[in-house]
Amino acid sequence: MRRLNVFGSIVGTLALVGVFATEVVAGAISVVIGSIAHVQASTEDSQSVQGFLKEYESTLASGRVEYIVQLYQGGRSDKAGVLRDYFENVIQDLEVRLDDVDIRVEDDSATVSFKRTDSFTDRATGDPIRKSVKLERKLVREARSWQIAL
Repeated sequence: MRRLNVFGSIVGTLALVGVFATEVVAGAISVVIGSIAHVQASTEDSQSVQGFLKEYESTLASGRVEYIVQLYQGGRSDKAGVLRDYFENVIQDLEVRLDDVDIRVEDDSATVSFKRTDSFTDRATGDPIRKSVKLERKLVREARSWQIAL
């Protein structure tokens, strides 16, 4: 392989340098475009997971069990009775907040970790309650939407 000195004799090597430079630039551009496409896909996936987490937050706070069970893979209707009892008899005025969110997406699955803080009023005592817990959840993408894996 002949080594090319760009600062050397330009007359004899201009065409060769031009082709070489075009190939290198074209190669660099394809790599950059590929990287940007990967970043965009990752960004789009992360944004869709963030959207799901916002929905998770507001759906839990609503206390509407028929919507909460739909956040889970397979609908989790087996938990509907327990959830309904909890929202009707144990808590009121629930506020849910997710902080310190970390999202890792791979293909049609994601792992999310976050700190979930629930603030509510205990129905039995009327006392305000605030509880925080660090959670990790696996998500799966089904039919272009995310659900919590079982």
